[in-house]
Amino acid sequence: MAPTLFKHCLTTEHVKQSLSVMVPVAFARSSAVSIRQQAQFKVFGLVQLLQKQKIGETNKGFSSGETTWLYEVNSSVNGTLEDEGIAKQHKKLLKWVRKNVTTARVALAEGEHKSTENKLKVDVATKRILAIEKLVLSMSLVMTIPGDDLEMMSQLMEEMEELKECFENMHLEAATGKKAAKYAEERTAAFKVLFDLLLSLLTKP
Repeated sequence: MAPTLFKHCLTTEHVKQSLSVMVPVAFARSSAVSIRQQAQFKVFGLVQLLQKQKIGETNKGFSSGETTWLYEVNSSVNGTLEDEGIAKQHKKLLKWVRKNVTTARVALAEGEHKSTENKLKVDVATKRILAIEKLVLSMSLVMTIPGDDLEMMSQLMEEMEELKECFENMHLEAATGKKAAKYAEERTAAFKVLFDLLLSLLTKP
């Protein structure tokens, strides 16, 4: 019954209203630990659902034409953070995603590509950009969870900086033509670094 209701009745406005209620409880240090953890479970569960479920006319995982639900959730969380240092770093990260990642993805998707080969290359590059965008935004959500583990926070920040550098060195916006050939070697090296980073994330205890 629940999946049917989500599929046919849930709207973007419903999701935003739910987030407006849960996010302040889930990411505020002033909330009781048990309540905060339950709210975090609900928020992350909703985020996971939104990656699989199409809401209205938008694509799965998107709240609008170009904005992902992960970005929407992060934006909502940023307004509730009580630690000014984390809030500042988090906002800076969201600006980087919007300016460098989302813009590149949208520009590629909206560009005109005559040959079938180029269209396929652009499609692959767009999916890779979106995957990195979602990874960065997912990690940024983890960064905002209230806690006192400074070592874990420092490691997470280092991993995100490494991920940002990988993305910039991939030059995924140059999916076709002479630019693609120009960055081929640098892109290959960046993919190797990304693979090692993903492997380290998967093998964390």
